[in-house]
Amino acid sequence: MSTFRNIVHIPIAVGRYVLMLALVAFVSFLNPNQLTFKYEYEKGRSWAYEDLTAPFDIPLLKSEADLALEKASIIDEFPPCYRVDPNIGPSKTEAFKEGFDKQFNSIRADQETAFQDVLSRSDTYRQYGSKLLGRIYQRGILEPDPAHLQKGKEQVVNILTANTLKTQTLQNIPSPTQVKRWLGDTLLYQSGLPEAEFLIPVLEENIAPNLFYDDSLTQKMLARELSQVTTTRGLIPAGEPIIDKGSLITEELYDKLSSFEARYLDEFSVKMSFWQIFSGHILLTTLVIGIYLLYLSFNEPRVFQSFRNLLFMATWVALFSYLVHLVEDTVVLSAYMIPFCIVPIVIKNFFNDRLALFTHIVIVLIASFLSTLGYEFTFLHILAGIVAVLTNTETRYWSKFFLSLFFIMLSYGIGFFGLSLIQGADWTAIDWRTLGFFLLNVILTLLAYPLIPLLEKVFGFTSSITLAELGVLNRPLLK
Repeated sequence: MSTFRNIVHIPIAVGRYVLMLALVAFVSFLNPNQLTFKYEYEKGRSWAYEDLTAPFDIPLLKSEADLALEKASIIDEFPPCYRVDPNIGPSKTEAFKEGFDKQFNSIRADQETAFQDVLSRSDTYRQYGSKLLGRIYQRGILEPDPAHLQKGKEQVVNILTANTLKTQTLQNIPSPTQVKRWLGDTLLYQSGLPEAEFLIPVLEENIAPNLFYDDSLTQKMLARELSQVTTTRGLIPAGEPIIDKGSLITEELYDKLSSFEARYLDEFSVKMSFWQIFSGHILLTTLVIGIYLLYLSFNEPRVFQSFRNLLFMATWVALFSYLVHLVEDTVVLSAYMIPFCIVPIVIKNFFNDRLALFTHIVIVLIASFLSTLGYEFTFLHILAGIVAVLTNTETRYWSKFFLSLFFIMLSYGIGFFGLSLIQGADWTAIDWRTLGFFLLNVILTLLAYPLIPLLEKVFGFTSSITLAELGVLNRPLLK
């Protein structure tokens, strides 16, 4: 039983145009509300337009590869940040004094002690040790992060003390082990204290790192450094030629055209309001849908005069427009994976080849407004749709259906390779991932098989599958 057979009370003329206006509004709101650059260009192809001159000053943008390389160099060479813990030095100095007093009391109780000079001048030894420890912690003791040692002692680091940032190399900042080794030589040969060895164990107990790696500070300063990377590397003054007609688009000219496109969109997006751009999308969508209605009225009156049939056709347009909009908002996906050939296959099973092809072309044209893939998107999907209509795509013949899918995949593949070759790409530069999207497209086209009986029940159509089932000799009526 058809779901829509009860909608007989809707005047067909009114319902028809309300449906199409709703379709135009739906598709128009899916369109990106931004300007479209009026030129299409590809690296390795010829410039097909008239001579192009800069209408205004154009900052010459760095390519994405150059920017990525420059930022990668900054990240690789950026010195990590270490922060001084101001509490460690004073706390270790106090701990030294306590340790000194404890050790001093132990030798004072020993009447045969060798540290007679320490007993007579304990304050001198205590003050010397405290000052020495203060100087050590003022200079800093660093236990470097293992990752920072990979570049050796020449690795540069930033040291933050209070609000002062200093740059040092790792070899100039001692580790606890180096400080302890240095203490013995300093005390014994430079202190001038006869019994300086008394201080060594007490001082060594209070040697600890006071410089620690600060990842959040490092990332913050790195982000500030990266934000200062300029995206331009020159200027194209107004009136200077950008490219001549017929010129091959080299790497340099491609960068100039990309810079002009960015500047053009910035310049005119300020001048044009949302409603101006939106009105343009409405006009284009209305034009395509209006032509489609004219075609239906002159060539497919059975479809044009039936609200149910019109709703069936409009559903395909709305569905695939939304799918393109959805995929374009997802970075990892491509509109090449959308199985547009389902439309001509299903419509051909319910109606005829000509209507299937015309509907497919209308859907691809509207979807091309939403896609950023350029004319290649329109060309390849219309080509595949023609192949789908020309081949025998009746789903009740599995062998012929799979053969049709093979031809669809073949048309995608050959068309893609042909476009890649005229764009100057060699075998290594071809984006093989796109072929994976085409393969996924063809696999998803298999959904046409379960869709046909489902749509048959929903819209009250009759397909060749149902007719074949009705003709089976084992059915009771035929028996």
